[in-house]
Amino acid sequence: MDYMKINPYVRYARYDKGIMFKFPCVASDHRILLCLSDNAKLNIEDKIYTLKKDTVIMWKAGLKYCEVTEEEQMNYLGINFDYFYSEKNTKAIIPQIREKLFRHNMLIEDVNNGVIKEIPDCICIHSSGLKSIFEEVVFEYEKKMMYFEERCSALLKDIIISVMRTESNSRSSSSVSNADAILKYIHSHYMDDITNIFLAEKFSYHRAYIGQILKARTGMPLHKYLIYLRINKSIEYLQSGLYNITEVAELTGYKDIKHFSKSFKKVMGIAPSAYLIYKNDS
Repeated sequence: MDYMKINPYVRYARYDKGIMFKFPCVASDHRILLCLSDNAKLNIEDKIYTLKKDTVIMWKAGLKYCEVTEEEQMNYLGINFDYFYSEKNTKAIIPQIREKLFRHNMLIEDVNNGVIKEIPDCICIHSSGLKSIFEEVVFEYEKKMMYFEERCSALLKDIIISVMRTESNSRSSSSVSNADAILKYIHSHYMDDITNIFLAEKFSYHRAYIGQILKARTGMPLHKYLIYLRINKSIEYLQSGLYNITEVAELTGYKDIKHFSKSFKKVMGIAPSAYLIYKNDS
């Protein structure tokens, strides 16, 4: 993502104590807040986010949200903003409104185009290092000294980049963990008929995601990885001297010896029969 293109405009920044809608509402601009409470909850598009102290949550304009904290009020530092400063956009503070009254044409920015489209709808991270920056944004906004808008923009950009970087790193770590779990399964079931569709159903992920994380982890698509894995296993069987070529083909998931021989030669450069001769001679 090209972070350089982001030039945020801070429309409103404040410290709030228990001032959050308890009924579903929608905002025309984007929102980001840093939670100051120990146990708060937000419902954004019917997903519950549990917020602890120093949790930062950022969500796009046009999303339905409300506070669902059960016992205590939620205290937070909040910022209403646009991702891009524009003379055409209103500078007024725009309050959120009830969901049933919201219309798409009320959005300040188009959330489905350009850089904004690439940003996740909602990001929730823990970051103890951003509180001072949030406080500085609120200070600049409230004091409104010379160049406060430019200062607020620079500070908010720093926050946004930190949030998206943390989210990206977390997602990458999660993807590696997911890929390793899938690879562990593949290594135990390589003789079965394994496809992206099968793995997607098995692990409850989208098949495109399966293909993406496996290629990122192994450097090759699933079908190619399976071929290399099966041929490596077939070499172990052949070297044991306990199985003939037909049996090895069956043990490694090939339904016919012709297909097995073709795959073996593609990987090893020689047919399995030639490999056996070479092994016995050596």
